Amino acid sequence: MVKSSEIAVPRRVYHWINLVSMAVLAVSGWYVHKPFAPDLMGLMRYAHLTAAYIFSINLVLRVYYAFGKNGDWRKYLKPQINRKMLRLTFRHYLLYEHLPEGDHYRILQNASYLVIVILLFVQIITGVLLIEAEGSLPTQVITLLGGINAVRQGHLFLTWVFAAFTVIHVYMAFTEDFPKVKLIFLGMADEKYSGQ
Repeated sequence: MVKSSEIAVPRRVYHWINLVSMAVLAVSGWYVHKPFAPDLMGLMRYAHLTAAYIFSINLVLRVYYAFGKNGDWRKYLKPQINRKMLRLTFRHYLLYEHLPEGDHYRILQNASYLVIVILLFVQIITGVLLIEAEGSLPTQVITLLGGINAVRQGHLFLTWVFAAFTVIHVYMAFTEDFPKVKLIFLGMADEKYSGQ
């Protein structure tokens, strides 16, 4: 059950900014990769870069928030894992049994978020390399990574990883904890979930 205090306003704002900027990145990035309408390349590149800057700043601020006074970094970097928790987690995913309340029981979910955050930083780096490909340091890094085509393919591959993750994330959010979805998007939960 969700308590209204579980999802603080900053976390909801970060989530909304991620949603909008990732949607713009997906559409504009797809256009840049495979242009499907004439004369939109300049606009799409501008939209892609603007959304990338917004997303990058938002990601850095979210990581900063995670380590702040009310942050949630422990559940990602220092999970309290024991046999009972692992058993309950695997029974939940394999046999569809409910987990007890509390995010600390969602160790696979939290581990996937940590991996995604790391991959997002890798995606930002590959994007910067693609933008700044002519600079001397980026050229050396691009050469180390196998050339501009390898960096471009890595950037595209990570895009598909994030698309797959988003589909799974949305499916699990709606099927496992719908009151939390209402809370994160609308800032309100049903009375029985509001902790009142």
